[in-house]
Amino acid sequence: MKISMWMLANRLSSLDLELHIKESAEPVLKSARRAYATNCVFVYPEGADLICEHNDDWIRIHDLPLAEGFELIQNVFDFYDDWYSGLRELTAKRDFQKVIDSCWPILNNPVLLLNGNRQLLALSRQYNPDEMDDEWRYLERYGYSSVSAVRTWLKSDQISLTKPGITRYKAPKEVGFDGVTCGIFADGSYVGRINILEKDRRINAGDCQILEIISDVLRDALALTAAASNNSENIYIVTSLLMGRHVEREIMTLQLSYRRWYVHDRYRLYLLSLRDVEFQNEPSLLQMLAQTMQRQLMECIVTVYENKLVVLHNLSRTKDWTPDDFLNRIAHTSHFRYAISLPTEGIFRCNALYKQAEYALNTGILSSGEEVRFPFYGMALDYILESSSLTDCAQAAHPDIITLWKAKWEHDDGMFLTMKEYLNNDRSLVGTAQALFIHRNTLVYRLKKLEDIISADLNDLYTRDYMKLSIRILELIERQCSRNGQELNAENAINSAFPDYYPGLR
Repeated sequence: MKISMWMLANRLSSLDLELHIKESAEPVLKSARRAYATNCVFVYPEGADLICEHNDDWIRIHDLPLAEGFELIQNVFDFYDDWYSGLRELTAKRDFQKVIDSCWPILNNPVLLLNGNRQLLALSRQYNPDEMDDEWRYLERYGYSSVSAVRTWLKSDQISLTKPGITRYKAPKEVGFDGVTCGIFADGSYVGRINILEKDRRINAGDCQILEIISDVLRDALALTAAASNNSENIYIVTSLLMGRHVEREIMTLQLSYRRWYVHDRYRLYLLSLRDVEFQNEPSLLQMLAQTMQRQLMECIVTVYENKLVVLHNLSRTKDWTPDDFLNRIAHTSHFRYAISLPTEGIFRCNALYKQAEYALNTGILSSGEEVRFPFYGMALDYILESSSLTDCAQAAHPDIITLWKAKWEHDDGMFLTMKEYLNNDRSLVGTAQALFIHRNTLVYRLKKLEDIISADLNDLYTRDYMKLSIRILELIERQCSRNGQELNAENAINSAFPDYYPGLR
């Protein structure tokens, strides 16, 4: 391995040095010599000092004898040779963390390595996150660059994220430390980036030369890693369902079985949109954010659809956990807002959930300032009133009312009618009992059973209005079913409101 005068000086920095090295000094030195030789550093004494010279560049080491100094300098060449051999071996194994670990004794500054998707492959483990900047902590925690950092660099005129080569940068306040960065490309494709942060010592030309060497060694390994990642990507049926396309039940069942999910589990959809319009059309940013979230939200499917991020949560596979805490935590950092659909039974209703979340997102963005979270529940009445589709209205009906209505058809348990009359009579026990032609004690018993079934707060006026409208919608569907000449049974009624509810239907 050939080194430069700068690289030599960096390894000798603990000594009392005086430097006279051009910024352009190239890594051409093969070894140390006591006599002049081409592409070798010439070592000789000058008084009590030792001089290391190459062409017009020199290093003076104060108070160092020739014999001791020459051996020390030759050890620097041996050290770099050993390091370079180790670097190649570790890279061949694609052990990127050990690659970065091996670089720290040379660079003595924080180093991080990202792949072409801005996923963190490795960072210097010598540093406590508390002593680093926000982006370092974000990377260490979530494994991907934050949208905030990428936005900052895209707006900066210091660095091109789409061109190879080494660039020094003065860090914007949003990022933290100054440093140097090197984009790594293979056959014209962006495959990674390695950054050195200027924290413990000033970065010089020798560090940039080391960075170039590391990048050259890593290039092919990063290209192979990128190819393997692309080939092993799972393909889900969610995008087709979001588009409202029919998907064969056998395909759905097979795809979901990989995650131990089932077609008729309960699902909820989260829809995320980047705040800045100019970045909504940046596929790389959306993909990066999707990968960040997928890594943290293993209980969900995360995908990009129509310049937005979709997070599909299977409520049946988790108990009290939801993605909300995570999304709230990173919403401001990653500059996005998100909406939440109603819960529903059946993954085949993704399109209806998407419509709900999209409505909530658009409505929320227009009416809110700094809010980042928009539940559809509070906008469901408006959505129903604005909708021209009775099926969409049924999908947006209150979840508790849907549960009671299905139970009415499947079990004939009377709970739906009880709730209807209870709401119509303004929760009067006397009025409700008279409307149902039952004793007051019987009604009290039924209401206690209802408390175990529903989750809504009936003291909330909006909720009661929402429930009453939902009841009218579902009864309207029953009448429509009869007008169409269908027998009014469980299968026909429920499938009219919620197509593809029954497993045997296509």
